[in-house]
Amino acid sequence: KGLAIYDRQFQKNPFLRATAQNKASLLMKLGRTEEAVGLLRDPRGLTSLDLEATASFSLLETLFKLDRRTEAATEIDDLLAWDKRPATLMRVGNLLMEQREYAKALDLLEKATSGVRDWNYEELLTSLAKCRAKLGQAEDLVKVTDQLMRSSSSADWRLQNLQGWLSAEGFHDLAAQVIQNRLAQQPEKTDLYFSLATARADTGSTSEAFAAYEAAAKALPADRLGEL
Repeated sequence: KGLAIYDRQFQKNPFLRATAQNKASLLMKLGRTEEAVGLLRDPRGLTSLDLEATASFSLLETLFKLDRRTEAATEIDDLLAWDKRPATLMRVGNLLMEQREYAKALDLLEKATSGVRDWNYEELLTSLAKCRAKLGQAEDLVKVTDQLMRSSSSADWRLQNLQGWLSAEGFHDLAAQVIQNRLAQQPEKTDLYFSLATARADTGSTSEAFAAYEAAAKALPADRLGEL
């Protein structure tokens, strides 16, 4: 029934990309994968570069779901041959990170940061930090967080989310390094001492956890110690 609805929509207008995407999703659920891929490859309705890029990402996500990695790699090459915008490089990099292809992702994310700063620069730096964490590049990760702190006054929540992600992924030492780096520049932030103590406790180092509270006692006024 659902396919019949989409077919009628196509009869009225074969250039509707949203209809193509929805029909492809339904075909995937029905196990008709070749038809879905063929539909996503259909260039009809791609009237702008943005629509063409969006269609490429839909196809890429589908190919990765089907574990057709060789085809996905070719599609990435074709896309990046003409679209080198930072947002596109970041999106492909994030897709590759989901596939655990961290070295390839890092290359694209680094290229994206070297380009013109777009509206999503902080998001890009966060992706770069996560990729460096996956590759065990602790020193470079701290440098990225420095860039993130300098990028805007609203970067704190992204850094907080990054710390949470690092801890959830088991990178407790890296989380502690990020927090310590923030404390060096924001020693008045009470929550960072608590976060540092938690990160150190997660590594199994009770002494370093207590040391974080001792550092807070030295750095903060007595009337703020109750916030810990």
